[in-house]
Amino acid sequence: MRKVVTVIMLVVISAIYGCHSERKTCRELFDEYYDVNMKRCITAMDGVDSLRAAKICACMFDKLFELDSTFVYLKPRDMEDFVNKNVSNISVCDSL
Repeated sequence: MRKVVTVIMLVVISAIYGCHSERKTCRELFDEYYDVNMKRCITAMDGVDSLRAAKICACMFDKLFELDSTFVYLKPRDMEDFVNKNVSNISVCDSL
C-alpha cells in the first residue's frame, strides 16, 4: 500500500505544485485540481476496479486534507515525506 500511495501522491504533487502561480487558499487549490488528481490517481491504481479506485483515492485526498490542509503547498520532496508519515492514517482507505 505504501508504494502505491507514494506513486499516486507524486503524480498528484506534479499537478498541484507545478500549475499554480498565484497564492490561493488551500481549499481553492485542493478543489481546483481535485478532478485531475482523481483521474491520475485512478489511472495509477492499475488492476483495481475503477469505482473502488475512485473511492480509495477520494478517501486518501480527503484524509490528507483533514490532517493538514496546507499540504497542497508543499514542495514535492516535502509532500512525499508528509504522505509517508501519514500512511497509517490513510491506509484505512484501502479497506473501502
